[in-house]
Amino acid sequence: MSKRLVADDYIATNSSEFLIRELRESQPYLVDEGWHQVARLMLAAADEIEQLHARIDELKAATQKH
Repeated sequence: MSKRLVADDYIATNSSEFLIRELRESQPYLVDEGWHQVARLMLAAADEIEQLHARIDELKAATQKH
């Protein structure tokens, strides 16, 4: 699959899930090329996105109770 098709999948699917997956899957390739700091930042970004989504879900649930 070409990178362009992957980018099209980003638009067609849940973009945050796609982004998190791509950030995590890029990590080993970056490490192999010596980009250790960038790899750590990519994983931290994926973690942050997941935490933000969890917080959004919590807030949505709290507002629906009221």
